[in-house]
Amino acid sequence: MKNLVIWVGIATVLGLLGAVTMVRMRGTEAALDTASTTSAGSDLDPRGALAPTADGESAAGRVSLTAEAEPPPPGADRSDPTALLRGLTACLEAGDLALLGRRLEASLADPALVYDVLAQLERGAWDEDPAAAQGALVLLEAALQYAHRLDGGDADGGRPLVDALLQSLPRLSPDLRGQLIHKLSTASAGGKPILDLTYLSAILDLRAAHPELSPEFSELFAHMADGLAEGEDRTGFYALLANESTDPVAVRVALAALLTDEEGRFLALAEQLYADAESDVVRDAVLGALVTAAPVDRAAEVFGRLARGAEHAEAILLGSRPGGLEALSGEYEHLLGSGSQDTVARQMLVAGMAGAAEAELLDIALRDPDSSVRGQALLTATLAPDRGPAVVELLRDAVSRSSDPSVSIPPSVAVFAAGNLIRGDVGGTRADTVDLLVSMAANEDLDDAVRWQAVEAVRDWAPPGGLDGLVIGGQAVD
Repeated sequence: MKNLVIWVGIATVLGLLGAVTMVRMRGTEAALDTASTTSAGSDLDPRGALAPTADGESAAGRVSLTAEAEPPPPGADRSDPTALLRGLTACLEAGDLALLGRRLEASLADPALVYDVLAQLERGAWDEDPAAAQGALVLLEAALQYAHRLDGGDADGGRPLVDALLQSLPRLSPDLRGQLIHKLSTASAGGKPILDLTYLSAILDLRAAHPELSPEFSELFAHMADGLAEGEDRTGFYALLANESTDPVAVRVALAALLTDEEGRFLALAEQLYADAESDVVRDAVLGALVTAAPVDRAAEVFGRLARGAEHAEAILLGSRPGGLEALSGEYEHLLGSGSQDTVARQMLVAGMAGAAEAELLDIALRDPDSSVRGQALLTATLAPDRGPAVVELLRDAVSRSSDPSVSIPPSVAVFAAGNLIRGDVGGTRADTVDLLVSMAANEDLDDAVRWQAVEAVRDWAPPGGLDGLVIGGQAVD
């Protein structure tokens, strides 16, 4: 139920029902977009406003959506909100989207219901009634989408409702709060997030007032940068970084928005944030923003400088972007050709090149002067589905010549690479890879830890008796 989304003006239900249904709203067929328009003669508020009255009431304020309301359909008696909310949930569970749309329309026509329901949620009225609580969330999400219709040329009519929803969060039960935070953070209108930068101050104030809930409120930033146009003012995101430089979610969202700047003006800021970060999670957030948002050529350059040797996931993300593979390869060749001694940078750049041709990776494995980079090239070569015999031969050669610093690779890397090949049986290499791992397990010149790694990698594939009689560190291999 958590991933059901209700669009009023449409009534679209996703997730468990996996369905899309168009319903008629006051004589107008709505299209599958929050920017759909009503007829010229519609009596709906042209701003789609959903706002409390000016008497200072918050969640118990008043809502004005229509000038007149049709009689509610069966099961939508607004004098009994609990039954009404349970009825919305029942419609979802039954897959009756037409009735759901009619009930939501009738409910939203009530000038008081939405804010009254929110007020009762704050009081915990349905904490022990899951069906009613779920119906309340359906109603609130429907109201949120309806209030942000763009048919009046102004999507700001939903601001009072969003403000009320934000202010209600600290008073909700943890489960309801989490669900409502998710709905607010993912809601969009006209292709842009409803929670845009204009809500930044409100969210920061909310976090400051309730520091114990700050980690939960971080999700409210998650999509703030979605739909940011090139050249659009990024001052707000800079302010977010300044205020929340220790919050990994805020750092990633704000920095990613800044790094999309094609001139690369904020790359130095990313490096400074990384250097100043007081925790690994913030450093990870900086790298995450860098590899997903910055122009790929500049991202590869900065990523190489910042990498510490364990950023394989970030490297693969960068390599998977359009132009990312070429950027990683180009930066690797630049470092190698310049005589750079930063072997960690070269290693992590190669870690992101899983999409490169086998020949390119094998070439790196043959000519890079550092064993860790050579090993990474062979390990990366085993991540693609079309690699095989040539990789096994290079692994075998590197292991057999472990005393040659120009050819050898770390033995544990050889085990990991062989394990990848053995599981995939790429190019019919399993038998040869099994032989390699069995020989490594039996090689007394290798560290016991590596020999045990080889045993675990090959145990399920070794031929009967292949490991019989093997003793490692005084312990017999079962």
